[in-house]
Amino acid sequence: MRDNKNSPIIQIESNIDKYNIKNINNKYEVINKVSSELYKKYLSNESQIKYITNIETGMKIEIWKNGIKETFGNDKYYFNLPKELKKAKIASMNSLAKLIKYAKVRSKDAKNYHKLNSRIVYTYLISEIKIDEKLYYVTIDIRKSPDGKNKFYIHNLSKKKGNNLSQLQSN
Repeated sequence: MRDNKNSPIIQIESNIDKYNIKNINNKYEVINKVSSELYKKYLSNESQIKYITNIETGMKIEIWKNGIKETFGNDKYYFNLPKELKKAKIASMNSLAKLIKYAKVRSKDAKNYHKLNSRIVYTYLISEIKIDEKLYYVTIDIRKSPDGKNKFYIHNLSKKKGNNLSQLQSN
């Protein structure tokens, strides 16, 4: 993965103070606080579409609040994440645009496994991020609609255990 100079490891700190989250275990507060902060930067809304261009594919990708909601998953999933991973996932959202921009393609035009007859396909991307000196892989799913829109759908964080993609530790 690191053989391309356009695929840097994005380095950040786990400091999430700027989001002003009172209860890190409250998924809905997290989603709302993160979304509010990201509207200032690169979150699209009905009145303004903002694009992030992935260098490898040239795809122009929109990030909407629904992608933020999906990223933090269902209630049980989020509640059971260790505090360290909750903080890392929240912290990574501040660099989501960079993660998308420099991501490498894992799979292009993958079928929608929820609806096999759907004309919607997905491109799966991967980036590396270093949070407080710990390495993670960030997998990013991009929903490609028949109307030509590419929307950020979800991202997941996995601890990097070794030097290649087969050594992901899923969380």
